[in-house]
Amino acid sequence: SFIVGDSNQFAYTTAKSAAEKPGEQYNPLFIYGGVGLGKSHLLQAIGNYHLNLGKIVIYTTLEQFMNSFTSHLRTQTMDRFRDKFRECDLLLIDDVQFLSRKEQTQEEFFHTFNELHQANKQIIIRSDRQPNKISGLVDRVKSRFEWGLMADIQPPELETKIAIIQNKCEIDGINLNRDIINFLASNMGHNIREIEAAIIKLNA
Repeated sequence: SFIVGDSNQFAYTTAKSAAEKPGEQYNPLFIYGGVGLGKSHLLQAIGNYHLNLGKIVIYTTLEQFMNSFTSHLRTQTMDRFRDKFRECDLLLIDDVQFLSRKEQTQEEFFHTFNELHQANKQIIIRSDRQPNKISGLVDRVKSRFEWGLMADIQPPELETKIAIIQNKCEIDGINLNRDIINFLASNMGHNIREIEAAIIKLNA
């Protein structure tokens, strides 16, 4: 249900390629862009694709990764933590910009990344900015992010926003006429989640 336009074509194409040929071409795949543009949508779609193939998939936010790491460190069960994250077929990390200045977490993430990469396991990372714009990253972690491919998602142009609204209405069985759809697309911002919320409110 991801709507493709000029603003996200590159990210969509590379995400599709990473899903179909994991660990081969774009590893890691680093997807970045502003809030509400579809980055998490792509990550979860890739994860679902692999789950349907019976693969072991881990989808986690950076905060969840960090909390799990801290908890296992405190209980001296790091072997369990490493087994979980290093034996998956696909690792999806959301909100990786929060890795900034978390030196101990960066160290563990670095080793997890290396283990998966050497085993040709696919790593996909999502951030609100590109690696060189994330302050407080150690150089070797930053360089790992830049090993593969970086794909950005730009704010959608008018035609894409119209298509997104029409698609949302179709999925949810909401009937909005063309004038209302055009008004929403022209007058709201670029955050797709906010546009979808407005459609739900209008329907209510």
